[in-house]
Amino acid sequence: MIDAMKKRSSPRDYTSTHTVYALRLRTLTVKLRDSDSPTEDKTLDTFGHPWDMWTVLETVYGTLDDEQEHLVLLILNGAHDLRGYKVMSSGRRDSVTVERRAVIRAAILLGATGIILAHNHPTGPASPSESDLLITRELVWACTAADLEMVDHLIWTRDRGMCSIRRERPDLFEPPKLT
Repeated sequence: MIDAMKKRSSPRDYTSTHTVYALRLRTLTVKLRDSDSPTEDKTLDTFGHPWDMWTVLETVYGTLDDEQEHLVLLILNGAHDLRGYKVMSSGRRDSVTVERRAVIRAAILLGATGIILAHNHPTGPASPSESDLLITRELVWACTAADLEMVDHLIWTRDRGMCSIRRERPDLFEPPKLT
């Protein structure tokens, strides 16, 4: 009886287990025309102003269904260089599920030091809902705990523009006060 208990409680041998957890990071190169030189392209690779992401999001959302909301995670390195993106979830016409844990996990596994969260509003204006504001605050807190920087949360629409929640509500991006 004691020998049977020892066998069950001994560590399992995982040397032959071939489980691999991998996330795919989609990368893209977005070419912009330099206004000074109409014949020369430049690559957008650094986030400075929210409107820098317009062409990136236009490219990403151009590959997705226009009738659904999609949550996209943009991966940044420490210099705020755009490294790629991951579509985190797709929802209905007027909502998308945000799994906070999955966003943080993906950002860490993809080597991000900063993230920009983006989602589209296919049916409405680019203004944030109360739910958008709440999720932003919760993710800022989660990013702080995970030693990530949440640079912005963008709401993109094809016809009605784009909204930077950081610009509209900078108070949501203040890190939580730990006592």
